[in-house]
Amino acid sequence: MQSGIETQGSTGGIQVTVQAANSITDTTGQADKLNGLAGQDFKCFIVNPITGTNLIQGVAQLSAKNIPIVNIDRPIDKAAADAASAKIATYIGTDNADAGAKAAQQMATLLPQGGTVALIGGTSGDVTSAARLDGFTKGVPPNLQIVQTVAADWDRQQALTKATDIMTARPDLSAFFVANDDMGLGVAQAIANKGRTGQIKVISVDGNKDAFDAVKGGRHRRGRGAVPVRDWRDGCGGLPGGDGREVAARQRDRPGTGGDQGQCRCRPVLGAQARRAL
Repeated sequence: MQSGIETQGSTGGIQVTVQAANSITDTTGQADKLNGLAGQDFKCFIVNPITGTNLIQGVAQLSAKNIPIVNIDRPIDKAAADAASAKIATYIGTDNADAGAKAAQQMATLLPQGGTVALIGGTSGDVTSAARLDGFTKGVPPNLQIVQTVAADWDRQQALTKATDIMTARPDLSAFFVANDDMGLGVAQAIANKGRTGQIKVISVDGNKDAFDAVKGGRHRRGRGAVPVRDWRDGCGGLPGGDGREVAARQRDRPGTGGDQGQCRCRPVLGAQARRAL
């Protein structure tokens, strides 16, 4: 994703700074990075919050300066934003409920005779995780029974541990649906450790390289509806952030920009346009 950011920035004559939290659970660290960037001379910000509220203070600070802010992927909580006078210019994101529903359709194809499925989500209360799990739950046919749902904090090792525990308790388990690829790889490893690769199915959402490699190797199944890096190149400055990442963009002075010099001109992309089945 950083490669996409840097390539599109160079093509568009946009100087970019990309900063990320130390981990997907580092909400304070991510907020501190945004607050630090807010004091610099950037003309547009693209933010992907870890939670719906952890960047509210920084976004409100930018809003007070009338700096446009594009929210991608994980949505900022509207009520919290309104209360803090934090204004978002536009939102670009995956239809996470639809991603879950498409995963359910694929699971039904993999298990035409039915079976039992365990769900592994991200952090408890996270809106992205909840939407994906909810979409899957509503999309499964009657012959697929969801027997357990756990949270693994978007962490591969936690997902491996949780999946191992579930398989031990439920030896007849048919499949896992996992809310992102990194955790999905942990689940795939847990299945391999049990010697049950190919017997227990696993579908996850996103599109990272390791997951695609696992699909090619027959250890993993891809969900549908998430956004690969190539589809995020037309946002504000064309520059997306990954999970837990924020991007600040400023446009270099270029011939022909006239009064728009220094401005990051946002070109909105609707979620339905940005979403492409994998």
